[in-house]
Amino acid sequence: MKPKYLEKRKYPRIEAKIKVSFQTLEDLRTEYTRNISAGGIFLKTNQLLDPNADIELTLFFPGNLGNVHIRGRVIRLITMTHPTDPDQQLYGVGIRFMDLDPSIKNQIEETIVDLQKNSESS
Repeated sequence: MKPKYLEKRKYPRIEAKIKVSFQTLEDLRTEYTRNISAGGIFLKTNQLLDPNADIELTLFFPGNLGNVHIRGRVIRLITMTHPTDPDQQLYGVGIRFMDLDPSIKNQIEETIVDLQKNSESS
């Protein structure tokens, strides 16, 4: 029996709440990821980002895992309903990492492994 959905992602992702900051036209935003992979992140924000926009991100990994500066591109944008305020618009944003230095990609992959171990042991 064939699976109904074929996974197209190049990198596996995990659910993770990681602090991320990025500059918009108006201000410096700080949000938290919903999930992460070695190829990108997905986050929820009330800031409408331009589809296909290139943005500079800083990921703040938990504990003493450090932080990294990454260039990304908005590749997915969906509208979402705010859980408590139907008048407020939220957006789900998929951001693909661009031109990752191999050492930064390794750091992200190691962080994902550490986060998976921590979630399995809790």
